[in-house]
Amino acid sequence: MDPTNATPASLNIVNPIYDLDEFLPLTTNWLSDPISRLRAYFTTHYFLATDVNEGDLTIRQAPNKLCVISLAKRHPGRGSGKDDLSPLSITFSDFKGIVGKNKKHAPTVNSISPLAEITTADGNIHIVRAAVHGQVMELNERLLKEPMLMRQKPDTEGFIAIIKPKIENSEKALSHCVTEEKWHEKDGDHVMNA
Repeated sequence: MDPTNATPASLNIVNPIYDLDEFLPLTTNWLSDPISRLRAYFTTHYFLATDVNEGDLTIRQAPNKLCVISLAKRHPGRGSGKDDLSPLSITFSDFKGIVGKNKKHAPTVNSISPLAEITTADGNIHIVRAAVHGQVMELNERLLKEPMLMRQKPDTEGFIAIIKPKIENSEKALSHCVTEEKWHEKDGDHVMNA
């Protein structure tokens, strides 16, 4: 056996040896900031409301260009935060074609197309716009039964929709939106938790 071709035990492909302590620093903030992992992979933009009854939306774009739409921190539908237990409901716009694996007939929307209406405890109705020009790949129907997810877990399980942008160029597809930094500057909020 040629010693130059020998593989060290730690590089054994069948049963590799990992030093898990080496990865511990990567996980330290997972409990205190659960969306920190999203920030590593998603680019965050904000669609600014043009009407007081709408509220800003968060757009998290994945590396595959799909955009996850959710309510921004100060959206009226989020109430006073995740501990707000006041009643909340959502009604989705009537879209056809959001079924099947390939979603060949997924509806096309533009950035101001209404995706849903959120009704808050005070009876106010807040329109949720698509925020991105593209195809609606998924509406989060779980919100129909569990609308509080929009407040409790808005960045994960409480998302509104997933949209595939019509334009592959991210800068062009989201040019009407503002970056996370600009959004926080606009509201004087420099905490990076939307």
